[in-house]
Amino acid sequence: MRVVLFSGLAAVAALASPASAQEAAAWARFSAPSALFLVEVPCSAEEVARVAQLPGDVGVGTSFEPANRVMCLAGDWLYMAAVLTDASVAAGDTRMFDLIRNAVLAQNAATSVPRDLTIDGRRAFINREIKDGIVADAGFVEVNKTTIILISSGGTARQDVDANAALDRFAQSLRITAP
Repeated sequence: MRVVLFSGLAAVAALASPASAQEAAAWARFSAPSALFLVEVPCSAEEVARVAQLPGDVGVGTSFEPANRVMCLAGDWLYMAAVLTDASVAAGDTRMFDLIRNAVLAQNAATSVPRDLTIDGRRAFINREIKDGIVADAGFVEVNKTTIILISSGGTARQDVDANAALDRFAQSLRITAP
């Protein structure tokens, strides 16, 4: 399984408007249309609906169907949570979470900070990277052996946005509603 977690932010950043002050925006909770998870983003319902019309391949090397994702473009920052399932993992002994975590750690760059944590009572792994003026989190939360929720957020490092606080808030807001 080939997983690319970081390249998507630069590709999708081109879609964002140059507006700033995302921290002034009210954060609201949204459910993926498939109702598998909830997440908070600093966008209005109209903004989330507009981005939901984008095709499934949003530039991170994997296609995420609109029914299984929530995306938000807040100024020049992207927030995305999406369901990723690989049924072929069910036949093996290793969980999808562990396969991807190990792959990310094996390719880890000097510009990133990987960390294990718990989100919504579940195992999670986040890799924060700062590179070429972009600050980004790419990670995932385990749902079950074959399914994870990918969480990816970030944008241009700026003085008017507390990047660490915004990235942490987004990741910690995830609530899994799937069994």
